[in-house]
Amino acid sequence: MAGTTNSTSARAARPTAGCSRPSRSTSAAPWPPPCPKRAPHLGVTVLPGHHGTVARQLAGPADSRFTGLPLTTTAHGAITLDDGIAWFDTTIERALEAGDHTLVLLRLHSAAHAGNAAPLVFHRSCFRQAV
Repeated sequence: MAGTTNSTSARAARPTAGCSRPSRSTSAAPWPPPCPKRAPHLGVTVLPGHHGTVARQLAGPADSRFTGLPLTTTAHGAITLDDGIAWFDTTIERALEAGDHTLVLLRLHSAAHAGNAAPLVFHRSCFRQAV
């Protein structure tokens, strides 16, 4: 779900309004977050380009991460945001330590999408909308 661009690419990313380096809350839980351990499936949502504020909220403290956001939970426990442009129902296949990060490989069980809206991307310390 990630792509790369370079200066010669015909596609570019433009900053969304209020572009600034988002801060990561020191109270944000490290991987693995508690929810995937309780639910057999993990939901992944691709946000539309205008949802930088939602992305910042999701990166915040775990106890208020989903406050006020409309959610759907599948029969297998995968939680997705209703206002996404694509949704994936997955399970954790494998987690690999990669320096100070954890690379998580997911097994895809189902996918859906809505319309052709441009996705929100995070590039060069800024939320942008792919164009």
